[in-house]
Amino acid sequence: MRIQLAKLALTAAFGLAIALAFSCSSGKDEDTPGNSSSTVMSSSSGNSSSSGIGSSSSSGGSGSSSSETGNLSSSDTPSSSSLYSSGSQAIGPEYGEPITDRDGQTYQTVVIGGQVWMAKNLNFEAEGSKCGNGNTLSDENTATCNAYGRLYNWATAMGLPYKCNGTSSTDDSDCAITTPYHQGICPDGWHLPSNAEWIALLLAAGGLGDYGQNGYAGTKLKATSSWNTMNGYIAGTDDYGFAALPGGSGDTDGNRYQGFDLHGYWWTATEGVTSNRAYRRQMSFNDDRVGRADGIKYMFWSVRCVKN
Repeated sequence: MRIQLAKLALTAAFGLAIALAFSCSSGKDEDTPGNSSSTVMSSSSGNSSSSGIGSSSSSGGSGSSSSETGNLSSSDTPSSSSLYSSGSQAIGPEYGEPITDRDGQTYQTVVIGGQVWMAKNLNFEAEGSKCGNGNTLSDENTATCNAYGRLYNWATAMGLPYKCNGTSSTDDSDCAITTPYHQGICPDGWHLPSNAEWIALLLAAGGLGDYGQNGYAGTKLKATSSWNTMNGYIAGTDDYGFAALPGGSGDTDGNRYQGFDLHGYWWTATEGVTSNRAYRRQMSFNDDRVGRADGIKYMFWSVRCVKN
């Protein structure tokens, strides 16, 4: 009897030891980074990343991205690697509520990567804005402006004195840029996008890096019509409802008009490397990317506004 009791006790102790060992081993695996199913799901989600770029979350109904990109000041340049870490948004337009501007014009809006953009170029008549008319710029060709929006020099687009086209915001207090959102000539609650906000747009549209290359972001953001199709080039696919149009550009004197139906240029609120330059974005009839250049502030280009 004593021998049998001893055997039973030994068997129970051995089983308990095995159970404890298995429990400890199982707990260690769950705490190891990368081994839990929730970690894998989070990292593989197309619209989720540690930087938040491409996230659709917003605060207070503003429609603006909750990522750090949406809160960058207009003087910031895309130096952070977190700006390039997000996946693209699922293809398909997500339209927002149309807005009516101060002059009674209505603009369709579209949500891309958690940001709310105007789905057409701004056509607000401000002193210093122009309309394209053949090879020249004028204030009278309203048909072109109604279709493609007006063209603005940088100071006009920013709602700043004309002298700010040749003066940096850090050198003249009259040329100061409001952060994080500089309204400029955009409607209340909207602002001129920074270069970083453009990068967030390109990433959401499937682009890789500052120029949206390799993901054909330019083609996906361009309108399906009004682009020159000579030599076999095709219009955009407008996958996200952004409907970018080739409004062309005006020279520094505001006289010559060029690039109509070939190129679209848009001002950003981000100043360039010298006092008379600021970043602008570009889409072209023969390129699937979205270019970036350090443009002269006196040039006349289009404006797209983004919601605060």
